[in-house]
Amino acid sequence: MTARTLTIAALATLVVSPALSGCTAWMRDADFYAEELEALVETRTASVELCYDRYLEAEAEDAKGEVVVEFEVAEKTGALEKVSVVSADAPAPSGLAECVTAELDGLALDPPDANRAQATFTWNFAPGSRKKQAADPFGATKKGVLDCYSRHLAEVDREAQGTLTIDYAMNPETGTVSTIEVVADHTTAPEAVVQCATEALMASAIPADKVEERNAQGRRTFTLRFEPYQAPAPADG
Repeated sequence: MTARTLTIAALATLVVSPALSGCTAWMRDADFYAEELEALVETRTASVELCYDRYLEAEAEDAKGEVVVEFEVAEKTGALEKVSVVSADAPAPSGLAECVTAELDGLALDPPDANRAQATFTWNFAPGSRKKQAADPFGATKKGVLDCYSRHLAEVDREAQGTLTIDYAMNPETGTVSTIEVVADHTTAPEAVVQCATEALMASAIPADKVEERNAQGRRTFTLRFEPYQAPAPADG
């Protein structure tokens, strides 16, 4: 198991743009705005930890660096908008940064504020104390997802490809999946594959005592891409 530490969600800057006019039901002062925004982003701490765990396991066991994210908080709705990764002195791998920004998608300040705000958050990923890898809620059903895709390739469209992105939550008492929602804006796989794969993922389960905060909810993306087989070129001579 790879050792690692993670410093989560350091708020570097917050710029609040005052509302110009009109009656306001809720308008935070700058300090309170910052506190509530930090608390909102930190609700994804466990999911971001899992991003790092998966990256260490699958990509590079010595991965480290910073992920610096800028976004705006919309007035009236509180939604996080224009989320983007910006340059850092020691940037983390792009795949890790993409996972962090995906975890922020869908967050909203509640109640919303009459003021729009711009914020910058920094996550620091670095080797550190050893921590056991979280159980993968979908480890046993990944084959079912691929079977859905394989059947579609064989029976419908040999060239089909795309991604399936879901938001999920596990039931900590039973270890089963309680909810799965397809993230339409980030899903490009054929509809039939998405439906079949979602049903397969709903059957996922892990022992209840293996459900931790960091794997009890989050976002996962499954890449479904078929590469036609090409026979190797005959050897010269």
